[in-house]
Amino acid sequence: MTYDNADEVRGLARKHGFMAKPIPMKNTHHAAMTELVIGRDLAWMNGIDRVKLETTKTRSDG
Repeated sequence: MTYDNADEVRGLARKHGFMAKPIPMKNTHHAAMTELVIGRDLAWMNGIDRVKLETTKTRSDG
């Protein structure tokens, strides 16, 4: 799923064991911004050039 790139959203993802990766997008006014892709395993996104490098794993293993 995708959602706003906000600290609160990242915190909720972390709390529930999800990963979050920012992706570039444009809003309806064509302004550049980022949104979060949230899921349990986002490894499938590693080969996508548009995905930003600063991947945030929101759950520590262990």
